[in-house]
Amino acid sequence: MKKNIFHLVLGTAILGIIFSCKTYRNVENLKPAVSKEIQEGPFVKESLSKLNEGDKVIVYLITGEKYYLNYKQINGKDLVGIIGKLNKEKIEPNQRLEIPIDHIEKVYVYRFSAAATTPVVLISALGIFVGIVAIIWSSGGGFGW
Repeated sequence: MKKNIFHLVLGTAILGIIFSCKTYRNVENLKPAVSKEIQEGPFVKESLSKLNEGDKVIVYLITGEKYYLNYKQINGKDLVGIIGKLNKEKIEPNQRLEIPIDHIEKVYVYRFSAAATTPVVLISALGIFVGIVAIIWSSGGGFGW
C-alpha cells in the first residue's frame, strides 16, 4: 500500500513537471539581467537578445497598442514577427510585422515559470495524499499498513 501511494504522489509530481506552468514574463527581468544604466528609452533594447526564434511574445508599444507575435528576429532597428492578434483581436491571415524597437514599451515572452509550477505540483501531491489518507481512514483500515 505504501508503495502504491508513493507511486501515485511521484506520478503527480512528474505530470506537474511535464505540464508545467508557463506564463508571460517580462524580457527585461529574464536572466542574465541587463543593466538599467544602458537604458536609452522606456525599454532596454539589449534584452531582446534573450528571445529565440519562434517565441510567443506580447509587445506593448508606447502608443498603447498590444501585439501578439511569434518572434522571428531583429532586423536592424526593428523587431520582426508573425502577428497573430492586435489588442486581443485575431488578424487574418497571419502576416509579417516589423516594429521599430524605439516604439516598444515592454515585451513579454511565454516561458516556463518555476514560481507558477511549484505550488501546483505541491498542492496536487498534498491533495492526493490527503485523499488517500481519508479513504483509508474511512474504510476502517487505520494506519497499520
